[in-house]
Amino acid sequence: MQWNIVPEYVSLVFLSILLVYSWDANLLPTMKNRLFHFCLRFVLLEIVLSIVSIYAIEQYARLPILLNQLIQMAFFLAMPVMALLFLFYVIALSKENDSILSRRFQVAAIPYGMYAVLVMTNPLTGFLFHIDAKVGFYNGKGFWVVYAVPILYLIVMYRVILRSRERIEKNQRLILMTFPSVTLAVIVIQLFLHDVVLSGTAATASLLILYLFLQNRKIMQDDLTGFQNRKALLNVLDFQSKRNTRMSFLFVSLDDFKVVNDRYGQMNGDAILQAVSRFLAGIVPTRAIYRYSGDEFIIIFDKDIRMKVADVLEIVKRRFNEPWPFFEASCKLSASLATADFPDHAETVEDIITLLEYCIFTSKGTGKGKVIQADADMVGRFRRRGRIVESMRQGLQGNGFEVHYQPIFSVREDCYTTAEALLRLHDSELGNIPPSEFIPLAEETGLIVEIGSYVIHEVGRFLHELDLLDIEIEGISINLSALQLTEGDLAEVLTSAVRLHKIHPRQLGLEITESVFLDNPKRVAGLMQLLCSRGFLFYLDDFGTGYSNISNVVSLPFSYVKIDKSILYQAVSSMKGFHVLEGLTRMFSDSGMKLILEGVETEEQKALSKAVSVDHLQGYLFSRPLPAPEVIALFHGRRHKPQGLGRK
Repeated sequence: MQWNIVPEYVSLVFLSILLVYSWDANLLPTMKNRLFHFCLRFVLLEIVLSIVSIYAIEQYARLPILLNQLIQMAFFLAMPVMALLFLFYVIALSKENDSILSRRFQVAAIPYGMYAVLVMTNPLTGFLFHIDAKVGFYNGKGFWVVYAVPILYLIVMYRVILRSRERIEKNQRLILMTFPSVTLAVIVIQLFLHDVVLSGTAATASLLILYLFLQNRKIMQDDLTGFQNRKALLNVLDFQSKRNTRMSFLFVSLDDFKVVNDRYGQMNGDAILQAVSRFLAGIVPTRAIYRYSGDEFIIIFDKDIRMKVADVLEIVKRRFNEPWPFFEASCKLSASLATADFPDHAETVEDIITLLEYCIFTSKGTGKGKVIQADADMVGRFRRRGRIVESMRQGLQGNGFEVHYQPIFSVREDCYTTAEALLRLHDSELGNIPPSEFIPLAEETGLIVEIGSYVIHEVGRFLHELDLLDIEIEGISINLSALQLTEGDLAEVLTSAVRLHKIHPRQLGLEITESVFLDNPKRVAGLMQLLCSRGFLFYLDDFGTGYSNISNVVSLPFSYVKIDKSILYQAVSSMKGFHVLEGLTRMFSDSGMKLILEGVETEEQKALSKAVSVDHLQGYLFSRPLPAPEVIALFHGRRHKPQGLGRK
């Protein structure tokens, strides 16, 4: 019988191209990647054996029977190996960190071992095939085993993929399911088309699918710079950290690169990034450099990199003192730099990345072109920072946060009528954490939106409790952040809190500073108008600091203005300051707004405040922020109740 082996020759060509193209892929030496490269080489060998086997069968009369037997045995031994290797690949992908991975491989190889015994004893038994000097090659009664073993492995492969669906991403599962499906389809076709050899075609098609979607280095490569990308960096860190490999890092973050793009255009900006990339690649091997984000690079130093971090750091610093060329022009750039070591400064992948980002953040906070080298003090601050973030997350679960209230004194009523809600955070390890430390972290991490909702509901619950105790109070004000106003669903949170806790919207005062208008003034103004229409009152906090834009006060619906304590201190120390405070009081009062003077700590300041006819006073002279039970006792002891809101 004449065999059609053209598909095998075509597969040989494609496989050779794939082998050359993936030769310098620079993939991590994981079990999965090692298996893929071994599969490439083995399939190449299998195709060659297939071609030689067909030639030997067709030329049986010219070849010694013993030689033909050996050739066929080699081919039969190789046939099911590809399915076994694919199964190994799937196991390695789904259970990369399994401590008993080698044992799983051994168990999976048992059917092949039994099959190999049949092949090796075939010259004596003729169970799989026969070779006769007159007839040539013909199948034995057990030839079906040749197909049964690969099919068995393909079925097991399906089972492993389905059972590992929680470990393997959906798109990877779909890709992995394709190559056993392709192989099964080819086996079925082979059963009907006896004269066409397709075993190499099936294996090559499967490997091509794997390479394009799972092993292709382009997936891990940045197109602009040619460096490995962020995904590749995380994979490397995950792999090396599990092997406890010592590494050092240099983080290069270009300063204000958006300004460069805006000034010179995106195309020129890309040219500048490529110039920076060529410079970095001229210092250390390209495989050690990763493009972490648009204008940030991370260099990993391991035992194979001969240069020290300190030496590279000095070279980079000197280079950024010179202009960077692009096309026929050049521009000046600065870069913030940070260094850290693993595992000395961090023990996990997440921690080392966060530490480097924190170092860069600290570097940029001290000015452009600065260098931050992680040391014991830096790591201590970083770990404290991480602990505070974790403490805030625990606080949202009801363990750590507590709302205190600072009573506000009404000059006209001569008693406390309102209060300001102030959040406190206690950690079992760090103790009491000041708001000046945890609030900026909450805003940076985005937790401030969830924390804000927590405070709103806590204050609503407290107001309802006061109502049940027949304690009348005008309201309690809550500080809002810019993120709550621009990113959170503040209107719905406030409305639901009012409805849930059965309070009046006017009892929830909303304090904002002028800084919230900087990023999105139209959105903030629109939200204020909406909330005012629903009955909520707004307080302008810290007036007298920052921009102190009078037009904002006049154009926006503020009911209260809180004068910053710095103006009070100036009023006490100079007549000029006194007249400024007096003028502000008169201006806001005439505009229908009430004034709250912050930071009143002495009797002199209190007397001056009354002299300029301020409505409300807040400060340590009257009361520090107190926990809820003490505030209840304080309001019970007022000289008389204000004309506040009754029970709703």
